[in-house]
Amino acid sequence: MPVEMLPLVLAGVGLVGFAYSISMAKRFAGKLVEYQYENHRDIWISDGRPPGEGESKKEVGFGNLSSIQAGGSLFWRWYQETPDWAIGDINAVNLLARLRRWTIVAICGWILGALGLVAVIFQTGVFDSFLGL
Repeated sequence: MPVEMLPLVLAGVGLVGFAYSISMAKRFAGKLVEYQYENHRDIWISDGRPPGEGESKKEVGFGNLSSIQAGGSLFWRWYQETPDWAIGDINAVNLLARLRRWTIVAICGWILGALGLVAVIFQTGVFDSFLGL
């Protein structure tokens, strides 16, 4: 493989890795919401009834914007901290660990893809006239 192809390969691998890993993180977030729905329904309601992957999605209905926003908010909150209801619950902790691992992989893929794209842009000379080179 020619060295000139490296930035393009880097960008492609990073962005494909990002897409796959963010979909996996979303999948585990949905499983965690579903677990919360099944085992801690009162907290699920107070969290804004976020849609999960199964029965909770049916109960919320299609296109409920406030529930969708609640799900997005929980994703980042659960990435950063373990909710009280999950402490000591091995199933919830395992789902949280998977959510966090896939989110970290997604962030790394995004960074790798972005760096690859920047390298491709500079390699093609797009900014040469802009930078006065």
